[in-house]
Amino acid sequence: ADVPRGDELAEGMIPNVSHRTAESAVATLGAIVMPHNLYLHSALVLANNNSGGRVRSPRKIREANKYCMLDAALSLSLCFLVNAAVVSCFSQNFYSTECAFEAGDRALACVDGVLAKDGGGMDDDSVICSIQGELGVCMDIGLHGAGDALSSSIGSAAKYIWAVGLLAASQSCVITGTYAGQFLLDGFWNVSLPPVVRSAFTRFGALVPATLVAYYYAGQARKEDVIDQWMNMLQSVLLPFALLPLIMLTDSEAVMGAGTVNSRALSLLCWAVIAVVFCANGYLASQMVTEWLDAARSDLAASGELRVLLPVALLGMVYFFSLWGLARVLGACTRRE
Repeated sequence: ADVPRGDELAEGMIPNVSHRTAESAVATLGAIVMPHNLYLHSALVLANNNSGGRVRSPRKIREANKYCMLDAALSLSLCFLVNAAVVSCFSQNFYSTECAFEAGDRALACVDGVLAKDGGGMDDDSVICSIQGELGVCMDIGLHGAGDALSSSIGSAAKYIWAVGLLAASQSCVITGTYAGQFLLDGFWNVSLPPVVRSAFTRFGALVPATLVAYYYAGQARKEDVIDQWMNMLQSVLLPFALLPLIMLTDSEAVMGAGTVNSRALSLLCWAVIAVVFCANGYLASQMVTEWLDAARSDLAASGELRVLLPVALLGMVYFFSLWGLARVLGACTRRE
């Protein structure tokens, strides 16, 4: 296959979200940012300060922020390059207009016909596609089938490289999640446990549910991918609960102290990020409610719409009143001298 040009790669970095890709876009936002990582990075700033986790001088706070920013910038830059390489590889080998825009209500990949038949993704209604001059079938490869798809397209070694990448990504998620849980136990709940007990508690809390879900859905690749997508979307929905405290507290001189609050430009940028997150979540919610209502009208009686709207309205009220309550508590904290 031809190597994609630099200008094509740059053009592909510009977001182009439609109703077919909204779920993937919001899930990507949640998967990359991950709310618990915001708490984790705040805790790392404290750990890099030599003042014992109590009152700190502005110089120490700025120094800790500087090195944590460099560490995060390096990590995110490497993450960006890896993800860009994955997206470029998949788009070069599996992108087809027929699958992206014409095969059903969501974007699919163009996969070799033999692989699709062996994986059970080929039937009489399958859409035929063409990529790199060869015929294929539109199907959803997901995490489970991506290794075989890469192996059939660019060589057998790709399957094992993909497996190592997935293992590294999963380890990174588990480690950051458990570390964040340990800091939350100490900071919010004021639970002082021996390091061994605390580590075991947070690790079991992360691993046991994931193991049970993996065991229950073993061999059901499509359902596993759907659960993974929903978990990432849930992280995006919960993101404001991490962003609001972070921005409101760091904007307050009463909390941060003189000389350490956010600059006006940084504060505006952060609030713009929150606005983008809210808009993305709102767009996704409206699209999903519309789809559920369409399904209710076709599958249920006249009461079908009520069955959809009532739980959605209740969940929406709980969500927004929770955010409103959090904002009120934070506002009281930031005004406290």
